[in-house]
Amino acid sequence: MADSVEYALARGRGDPQYWSWYFLEQRLHDGQAEWIMNAEASTNVLATGNRWGKSFVCCVRHFHRCFYKLGAEWRYIDPISEEVDTVAYRETKYHTLHCAQGWDTVQLVWDHAYTLCDRPRLRPFIKARPRSGLINIQFVNGSKWVFRTLGENGQGVDGTSLYLVSIDEAGWMENLKWILDNVVRVRVADVQGMVDLVGTMKPGISRDFFKEASLAAVYTGKEIFFDFEAWAKAREEGDAGARVLRETPAGPDGLNSGRPVPAEPA
Repeated sequence: MADSVEYALARGRGDPQYWSWYFLEQRLHDGQAEWIMNAEASTNVLATGNRWGKSFVCCVRHFHRCFYKLGAEWRYIDPISEEVDTVAYRETKYHTLHCAQGWDTVQLVWDHAYTLCDRPRLRPFIKARPRSGLINIQFVNGSKWVFRTLGENGQGVDGTSLYLVSIDEAGWMENLKWILDNVVRVRVADVQGMVDLVGTMKPGISRDFFKEASLAAVYTGKEIFFDFEAWAKAREEGDAGARVLRETPAGPDGLNSGRPVPAEPA
């Protein structure tokens, strides 16, 4: 029973860690699972150090929400009877977007997501994943996850309503606040969607990202600090990016390989 598709579909909706284990055959580490379970604000910030697994978290985030059309329940679930209108569910237009300033950054998540589509338990739910034109992953339920560059002034976000926008390497963006206020939040507002800001702090550049992270820290009670020693060392080694912002408590480094399939979450 516990390994049946019906059980996984039911449990996975509210348990992204289990969903990831079952459908992606890859388990989230504790820090990743905690962030995904609690990132339900209109703007969520994921600011960590290197090898924490941000790219995989972005994949799970979009896959899971597109898989169930999370956040659009008000369009297809009756608020009184709580019955699901299957026709309304299928007809609900559900788009999400992963973006960054440069395509190289976007492609890291796209390549990872493209590979994950081949997982045996996920593959039947994927309709298409074109690698030319508008790069996207289409789901059999009608959801679509789009990958685009952000554009100098957020042009890549404009054009349609979005239930989730994730901005990768947000720490590099000096005009992040302007793009959020004038473009991104407009795209998610009418469908009550959310924004994920993902990245690491860049000294002298990440002012807007740091402000968003500080607001999130106050709201959640999480402690964030900048590791200047690690930054100085990275700078000496030629990495001016020095991705060293850490969250307390920190999760394990790196991604779980998912091979062989890990033990089922409790």
